[in-house]
Amino acid sequence: MSSSEIHQLTPVVERAIVEQYFLEIKLGQEDLFNFDGPSVVRAVGYTIQWNLVKNITKKVVKKLEKSTSALEIYHKYADSSFNFFDIFIAPTEDHKNEGDDDDDSHDLIRADLYS
Repeated sequence: MSSSEIHQLTPVVERAIVEQYFLEIKLGQEDLFNFDGPSVVRAVGYTIQWNLVKNITKKVVKKLEKSTSALEIYHKYADSSFNFFDIFIAPTEDHKNEGDDDDDSHDLIRADLYS
């Protein structure tokens, strides 16, 4: 097998995938023993360049329209362990939506870091 054939079989074009988190440690002056650990300030990630045929985070869905007999093909995001590399940015006090829930964002970050 030549190197071009091996390259075509791999799902990812690049060999290294990097994700970097920036943490902040805040200690309150009033209660020094109430420390919940560092918090994620922001994350810098790497966009994965997938081979078009081997993208495992998208699922091709083919749907046949009954009325027009036309075949509709679209890509749907599928659950994958590679979704770990989709960067989650924690909302700050300046950039927070009214519907944002602190518990949900905390759970998402914790699942991202420890999975």
